[in-house]
Parts: sequence; C-alpha cells; structure tokens
Amino acid sequence: MIDRILNTYSLQMEQYLGSFFHQPEGLVEVAPIGFQGEEEPAKLVISLLGMERENVQGMSTAVKMGTGKTYGLSLPPIYMNLHVVIAAIFPPKRYRESLSILTQAIAFVQANPYFIVQPEGRFTVELMNTSWQDLSNIWSGIGGHYYPSVVCKIRRLTFSANEMSRTVSDFRSTDTSVE
Repeated sequence: MIDRILNTYSLQMEQYLGSFFHQPEGLVEVAPIGFQGEEEPAKLVISLLGMERENVQGMSTAVKMGTGKTYGLSLPPIYMNLHVVIAAIFPPKRYRESLSILTQAIAFVQANPYFIVQPEGRFTVELMNTSWQDLSNIWSGIGGHYYPSVVCKIRRLTFSANEMSRTVSDFRSTDTSVE
C-alpha cells in the first residue's frame, strides 16, 4: 500500500511538473535519498522519512453480528500518517533550476491537498514545519549532504486485516441450564 500511495503521488506530481519543465528521463521518482554514487540524479526524489500512528480516530473494538445468537469481535484498524521528504537532488551547476522545480513542487502540494489511490481511498497531503534541528537530524541521518527540500505529511493510511479475533455466543441467551 505505501508503495502505491507514493508512486501514485509521484506520477501526479510528474504530470504537473512536466507542463513546466521538459526532462525526457522524468523529474520525479520515489527512492531513498543518499542512494546516489558520485552523481546526482537531477530529479525530485520523494522518500519516506517515517510513519506515525494517527490517534484522532480513537481505538475501539468492532462488533460484527454473526449468524444466530453470535457476534464477532475484530481488532480496530490502525490509522497511520506518512512523513515524506521531497528533495531536489541536482548537481551544483543546476542548483537554480532545482530551486525552480522545487518551487513548482510546493505549488503542486498546495494546489492538490488530497489525492486518490484505488482501492485504498483518499489521502491528504500537507506541508510540515520543520525546525533547523529537525532538518539537521534528517539530513545527518540520510547521509549528511543537504539538498533543498520540504517535508510533507500524507494522512490516513488505514491498515485493517478485517479478521475476527473471536466469536462469542449471545450472553442474553435464555438457556440457563447448567451442565
């Protein structure tokens, strides 16, 4: 699911940026940052930084009615948010161009606050405020070389196995016999 979400978003951003910039090999890809050898790929790279659990939904056990006087208990779905970095990884000679492309990528995020991935559903995207300390930690962890970038949050991935954890007989049964 995570790969489909990030790939769908990168394809939509690629289509948008393609109307402003022409680069036959493409402008956007989903990849880890720091994977390059000595040469920068001259692309916007979308990379997963981490995930967090969304607690706004709360946690409750779902009860599903079964047949007869039984019901099933299933574990609640887990809602997660993705934190991604969109980095303009270009050689130093193309630095100004990388800033222009990143500017248009930010405009894309602002103009497209949500996107749909079938069959997963609708996801929202928002820019995150990142402190200097957080930026330093991110780029040190990635490999130490800073590239112009923004951090975004993609909200509300739903993980649900849709399995019953147990089936229970109806406690209101009129049978009171003891065996």
